[in-house]
Amino acid sequence: MIPLTIFFFVISAVASGYQDWASIQIFGNAKLVWLRLFFAYRHGMPSPDLIGKLFSRFNPIKFNGCFMQWVNSI
Repeated sequence: MIPLTIFFFVISAVASGYQDWASIQIFGNAKLVWLRLFFAYRHGMPSPDLIGKLFSRFNPIKFNGCFMQWVNSI
């Protein structure tokens, strides 16, 4: 399971136009002060490799369905 803190910053980065794990980590480091308004991020941002490994566990079809359902609900 992906920790909510990582999921939050990855979704924030993707919504801001970042498309690969390395640039998503750069976004996280650049926006760390803002991200800490929501979560502590005591250890900073995870490596691009770790982000990729966590998200590789997702079933993309199921994730897309759940994400779209969530977006449509708000």
